[in-house]
Amino acid sequence: MTIYDRIDTCLKKTHQTRIEMCRVTDISYSTLSSLIQRNSKGMSLEMIKKIANFLQVSVDYLISGEKNQSSFIQENNDVIYYHEQGELQQEILRVSKELNIKNRTKLLAYAYELEADESKS
Repeated sequence: MTIYDRIDTCLKKTHQTRIEMCRVTDISYSTLSSLIQRNSKGMSLEMIKKIANFLQVSVDYLISGEKNQSSFIQENNDVIYYHEQGELQQEILRVSKELNIKNRTKLLAYAYELEADESKS
């Protein structure tokens, strides 16, 4: 299985398309299509990182297919658990950047509630 096969498998699993992925990651669709058609080994590390972040998998998984437990995302009852704190922080930042100011404020208020609950425990 190639990196391109793993990308397509992840896209199918999440019901997304290459076009959506390219739009969100700011990767040229024509460049990606060209790489896939040629089964090129010349994909840049920066592009692989963007795709891995979009697909919520590790760079290692995309490159080698190895599901490294410390960097793979696990779904359990529709809740995603991140095994590395850095990945979770990146995803929180990514999501918050997509929100308008009103929803960012709501997100922050909810985070404060969770923080207060943690301190009570």
